[in-house]
Amino acid sequence: MRMKLNNTEMLWLGKLFSVDFKGKEILQNQLLKAEITVYEEFSFISLKFNIDVSIKRFPFNDIVPVEMRAFQENSAPIIFLLCVIDGFIDEIEVFTADSSEINTDLINLENIEYIIDEKVCSVT
Repeated sequence: MRMKLNNTEMLWLGKLFSVDFKGKEILQNQLLKAEITVYEEFSFISLKFNIDVSIKRFPFNDIVPVEMRAFQENSAPIIFLLCVIDGFIDEIEVFTADSSEINTDLINLENIEYIIDEKVCSVT
């Protein structure tokens, strides 16, 4: 189990949380006190979080309140899913849209699209 995120993973989370949505501060607080395990495969990365259940829960029942798509110049988009289970961040899933090999050093975050679940969307 790894306790800290590396610089690339911190950048991903910064981008993922740069969009406004309801309950964002609760999830950010959970991240501050999380233990992290990272799993990497050919086309998939999982940042798995272990959250202390005494911390305040995210009040929405969304499993994926925020999705981020990072469009790449010469390859398929990279998808980032913020997964919440029972009010706690469970994991951040990172994968290529076409299941091709993922290279964390080459992920471009300049052209991003966010999909926010309507239940947590801050815009009314």
